This record gives sequence, C-alpha cells and structure tokens, in this order.
Amino acid sequence: MLIISHKLTAGPKNRSFSYARAFLGLRLWYQNPRILLLLIALACLIFFSPLKLVYLVFALAAYLTAFLCGRNFWNRIGPAWPGLILTLSSFTLAVITTVIYFHM
Repeated sequence: MLIISHKLTAGPKNRSFSYARAFLGLRLWYQNPRILLLLIALACLIFFSPLKLVYLVFALAAYLTAFLCGRNFWNRIGPAWPGLILTLSSFTLAVITTVIYFHM
C-alpha cells in the first residue's frame, strides 16, 4: 500500500496520469511480483486473522485510497471521472466496512 500511495502522490500534474498504471504497474498483473505479494498477503490476512482485524484493515486501506484519489481529483491529476469514481467508491466501501466493524 505504501508503494501505491507513493505512486499516487508522486504522479505528474498533467492529464496523462493513469490509475491502472499506478495500481498495477506496467506489467501484466500475473507477471508483477508486487501484485502477487499483495494477493499472498491478503490471503494470509483473511485466513489467519480475526474477522474484526480484516474489516479494520480494509476500512483503513479504503480511507487511504479515497484520500489519495480525492487529492488527485482536487489537484486535477489525471482524468477527472476515474478519480471521482474511485474516490466515491473507496469512501463508500470505507464507510460500509467501518459500520460492519463497529457492529461486530
């Protein structure tokens, strides 16, 4: 997550910014070791952690993603619609997981 947040904050202030390139990189997803490590870490988190911790990690990651995408939208980095859609969907996911977390 730190690598992705660095890519989102260090992006150029022009319209050629791509969220797909920032999240997935230049390689295909199954050839990118960063994505494979993320999938292994998520599988370990889901299988070996308590459910409350899983919801907390998902909520924190969604809040961070919403903040970074919202910052990019506000500073006009990249195309407007994907930034707005990612901001709203991440914030919605964060609110839903927070509600589930506090009702457990």
